[in-house]
Amino acid sequence: MQRRTRFAALLLVGTLLLVTSACNKYGYEAHIDDVQILDSHVTVTGWLRDPFVAKRPMECAEVWQILDGGSPTKSSDCVNQQRRPDLDAVRGEASFGFSLTAWRLKKGRHEMCVQIVPANAAVPSGSLDCRTFDVKFDQEPASNFDGASVNNGVLTAEAWVKEVKLTSSQGLYHPTWKLDGQWIRAGHTGAVLTLVDRPDVVAAVGFGQGYRISIPVDPGTHRICLGSDDGFGGFGDAGTTDAMCRTVVAP
Repeated sequence: MQRRTRFAALLLVGTLLLVTSACNKYGYEAHIDDVQILDSHVTVTGWLRDPFVAKRPMECAEVWQILDGGSPTKSSDCVNQQRRPDLDAVRGEASFGFSLTAWRLKKGRHEMCVQIVPANAAVPSGSLDCRTFDVKFDQEPASNFDGASVNNGVLTAEAWVKEVKLTSSQGLYHPTWKLDGQWIRAGHTGAVLTLVDRPDVVAAVGFGQGYRISIPVDPGTHRICLGSDDGFGGFGDAGTTDAMCRTVVAP
């Protein structure tokens, strides 16, 4: 029974390969298996068959991605390729997995294609496989300062931020209020800091968080901003422009 099940599984994979794969002029085959749409990027995974491993064991095939019919971009050589023994068993030749990534795509329909070439070879026209997918929201940071006012000596401001972080260092930064050049963090005397659920923001841009501050101020002119703080006074991307700041006058 186990042998029959294994044969059936191999037959299924073999049939899938015959239906979905094709060779380019260099003799490579490739197939896209899956598309994952994340907050900041899209990851496309698949496999390639390399018939030249035995002849060139020290070289890896180059994986090139083609996004929305644009120019081919080299995605990887050996770095992201992992052996696929399940496909080796069917083909009797070396097969490897690959991963393609497209960052910060705009809302709408996109197409990702793959092409495989030997090291340092010219990339032929066309592609070995393609997938179309829909991005529901722009994969870009977004923010808005909703307003600020002063009543009875208390400044109240509200804003929202959609954070799209591309690097680990960006993960150190978090939206933080800044009043007259001073960071207002949790525990600041007299300040009430509130996280606000914003279903309207989620519906419009996919995800996001609302922020509200209430803090006593002296009479005069004040500038309140929602910036991006690393906890040590570093000022990140958000809030560095007038769009995320307001000037108010306290009577």
